[in-house]
Amino acid sequence: MTDMSLTNALDRSDPFSLSGSARTPPFSRALYGDLVQFVDFLAIIASAATIAEIYHFHVLRVAYDWQAYAAVGIVGSTGLTSLLRRDGYYDFEAVRSSSRSMRAVVARWALIVLGLIAFGFALKMSEQFSRTWLFAWTGAVAVYLVSARVAAAAILRRTARDGGVFARRVAVVGGTEAGRRFAEHAADPEKAISIVGLYAAGPDAADPGVRVAGDLGDLERAARNGLIDDIVIALPRASAETMAGLINRLSLLPVSL
Repeated sequence: MTDMSLTNALDRSDPFSLSGSARTPPFSRALYGDLVQFVDFLAIIASAATIAEIYHFHVLRVAYDWQAYAAVGIVGSTGLTSLLRRDGYYDFEAVRSSSRSMRAVVARWALIVLGLIAFGFALKMSEQFSRTWLFAWTGAVAVYLVSARVAAAAILRRTARDGGVFARRVAVVGGTEAGRRFAEHAADPEKAISIVGLYAAGPDAADPGVRVAGDLGDLERAARNGLIDDIVIALPRASAETMAGLINRLSLLPVSL
């Protein structure tokens, strides 16, 4: 089963056809977290203003200071997104596995709300705001945070699968048994890793039974064409001189080594 999965992964990203790897160029992983943070920032402010409008204008039918409610929304949104950014909840891996961090995200939102309440009491401003609005806003934002992270994680897993825009395309140098085992374990779409192929370090450097996609020349051409993001060297029996030569040669390529 594992060999079949690895073979399928290599077939999809064969450097001679280049159909799998060239389909979509990778985007910066940090960009996705920045986008989620921006949407969070706008959504929290919009929910504060919208709930205030519905409650005061359509339910109570009274005039209210919408700027004060919008200001609270801005302060709360800035505080929450800054806190989540500081604690790493907008990092790629955190967003991808956001189901594990939902409780922590909601807890930080509760902390921000408590801070706003304490701030309002300290400045004797709490009477200017409706408690009904505060409870509704708090609940609405909590529901949004959970729903947004479920959606963001699902979109990220889909775009990272099968060499998608957020997948890291990894090439393995070494047509060895160690390289084959590494590729088997690393070829996991759920981890946003796509194996481009195994490349032999020399003309006769591949172990018997290990399928390689090409040699170092093929690897260099694929890397310079932007089809590879990372290179892993899997040559456990190589000498120090061989490893130093490989590193010097591959370090010139526009990839992470």
